[in-house]
Amino acid sequence: MNYIALDIGNVCVKLNHAEVFGRFGVSTDSPMVAQFKEKLRDFEFGKISGEAFFDRLSAIPEAAAFSRQELRKAFDDLLAAPVDGMEQLFEEFPAMGIAPAYLSDISTLHLKRSYDLFPRMADYTGIYSFDTGVYKPDIKMFQAYEARFGKPLLYTDDRADLIEAAQKYGWNAEVFTSAENLKNSLIHFLQTNKGE
Repeated sequence: MNYIALDIGNVCVKLNHAEVFGRFGVSTDSPMVAQFKEKLRDFEFGKISGEAFFDRLSAIPEAAAFSRQELRKAFDDLLAAPVDGMEQLFEEFPAMGIAPAYLSDISTLHLKRSYDLFPRMADYTGIYSFDTGVYKPDIKMFQAYEARFGKPLLYTDDRADLIEAAQKYGWNAEVFTSAENLKNSLIHFLQTNKGE
């Protein structure tokens, strides 16, 4: 079995940050978003519970007027829908001899949200920041992935800096642009592996 290391946000599931933060009356480059990310870090590192995170979130002035239920909905809505073409590609993975294994900076709640939006994702597992207590490109993420799944056939992510770090680590890695381009890359790497 060949594993593909998949990021989740903007690779498997579309992110919806501009619309959601607009509900708070701010843009994605506002100080409020910086505060949100700072408070989210401990949750995504597995250091605090979801309830503790929402306690911290409600202390941000822009979020103070929102109920806990509204904050939870806004948090869920940061993930919007499956990325175009990825549901079909997941159906094709078994025949290709490929199993996805995620490599993602994510919270437990957003992982569940991903599964709700894209149920086929729940058939697979991965390495997450809440397991390792670090974000990519910390080498611990790559090491944890290899310890569990071995070196992946390919790693894809929407962030070029993470792709560059993975390449320096010795992985085949490329920036995600579309499901179709990813499929073509996988076919190429499968053929290359057969030739070795």
